[in-house]
Amino acid sequence: MTHTARLTRATIGALALVTASLALAAPAVADVQPGATFSVTPAVSASGEKFNSLELFQSLSGNAPKVATTLTCPYREDNSITAASFLSEQGSEAWPASAAPYEINVAASLGGGALIREDGSIDMPEMGVISSAWFDATTRQGTLDSFVQPGKTYSLGMYCLDTTTGTAVAGPDGKSIVAFGAFTIDAAGKTWSFSAPKVASTTTLTGAVKAGAVTLTAKVPSDASGTVDFFEGDAKVGSGTIAAGQATATVTGASIGSHTYTATYTGSDAYTASTSTALVIDVPKAATAVNLAAAASGDTGATLTATVVADTVTATSATGTVDFMQGTTKLGTGTVANGVATYTAAGLTPGATVEFTASYGGDAKFGASAASAAASFTVPAAPVELTEGATAKPDVRYYVDAPVGTFTAGETITGVVTSDPITLAETATAAADGSARYVFNPPAALFASTDAAHTLTLTGATSANSFARAFVIVPAAVTPTPSATPGANTPDGTNPGTTGSGTGTNANGLANTGAAQLPLMLGGLAALIAGLAAVVASRILRTRKRAAGIHRTSTH
Repeated sequence: MTHTARLTRATIGALALVTASLALAAPAVADVQPGATFSVTPAVSASGEKFNSLELFQSLSGNAPKVATTLTCPYREDNSITAASFLSEQGSEAWPASAAPYEINVAASLGGGALIREDGSIDMPEMGVISSAWFDATTRQGTLDSFVQPGKTYSLGMYCLDTTTGTAVAGPDGKSIVAFGAFTIDAAGKTWSFSAPKVASTTTLTGAVKAGAVTLTAKVPSDASGTVDFFEGDAKVGSGTIAAGQATATVTGASIGSHTYTATYTGSDAYTASTSTALVIDVPKAATAVNLAAAASGDTGATLTATVVADTVTATSATGTVDFMQGTTKLGTGTVANGVATYTAAGLTPGATVEFTASYGGDAKFGASAASAAASFTVPAAPVELTEGATAKPDVRYYVDAPVGTFTAGETITGVVTSDPITLAETATAAADGSARYVFNPPAALFASTDAAHTLTLTGATSANSFARAFVIVPAAVTPTPSATPGANTPDGTNPGTTGSGTGTNANGLANTGAAQLPLMLGGLAALIAGLAAVVASRILRTRKRAAGIHRTSTH
């Protein structure tokens, strides 16, 4: 059964008097019910309104401020638990509340009350709850404006009252259950205003370290707004805007070792500011790995490039060195710059396949790495000298030596196969004495040529001096192209057809000419046709003779 009975004006006054005499037995500390609100409408007194007991008393006739609350109280069948209003010094929102030079007996301060429904909600009276039922410590009577000081703010709210004991109903922690707001009297003591208090907020801080950066996450009430500031000691290291109850900041460049951080929520219109407990984060060295690549360097060398990575990206701020290995043999070291170190391995065996590894030694921020995955590299085969008039073959590297004094020292030498012409990709540098060794791979296009003889010409970039070397190749095969000429009609009306032409070689190595064989072929064909004609004529003649004999016999 839901009880919605309302208290009469006389009952309100009686409650004020009864509770005044029993207030001292209540809990001494308030317990604001989570989420409970208390409001006064209007929140500001009307312009020109006097703040005195007479007008407040008269306001009970219908002009008093109305209150609303979401405070809930325990329900009893006998309605012995009700909700009562109170006014107290801020920080003393519980019974008793004392402050010199007067005593505010909060139980009798307002004289308002209401019944509790079965669901714990409060059935508020329709009339205003602010009254003049005030009693000072000496006379047990007085008026509201006799001891409420101008220019001061008080707590105005409601609490759960047990009318059988005259005590405030306590929560599980033994504190009286209340909901309240700030009630301010102006400096002239004539008007008032009310504002809901900010809800106390809590801030919790967590953190994580990734790739040397510290990410801090602060959690605040889910409906809070504003910002959170992050500190290491007294130094602010970041700030984050709150979204869905949390804010984050990333601290970069944190040194290796322990760091202590806190987060401070700056508060809002609804929530008070709050600071988290200290969070200690140990920043370790960033874990690293090395990616290794190998590329040819000259005829018998390989350039090794090691890239230091942390969390899958190049560690551009890493310093220190990288060790380069061939098997178990250390080849040398390279200095890391922008996350990369290089080393050139020389004197490798031509044509051999070798494997290299590399490992990073670490620095103050980045940890040492394990050995990289092996980088396999095949050393180019040694080049063969292309002598004057030699035959070049595909898939073979060649070199040509230009003699002393051919070029200017240090100039770049380029090569061109002038008979096509084909510009070669390779270059060389002239030695101090003007000689030069030019190493090249004959391009595939060269061997598609139908020419056997070719010339390689080397030219100096600055001197324009040149050096030539003649060589040959096996030319590409030529496919014969057949030709045809129409035959002429003979006087007897026959057409010998088309005479073919072409050359070939018989088994004896002699040249055969298609044109020479054609008359023989035509003569044989004519003889064959003549023979067939004779056979046909003979058979026709025999058939006629038989037919004539049969005819003669039948006439007798």
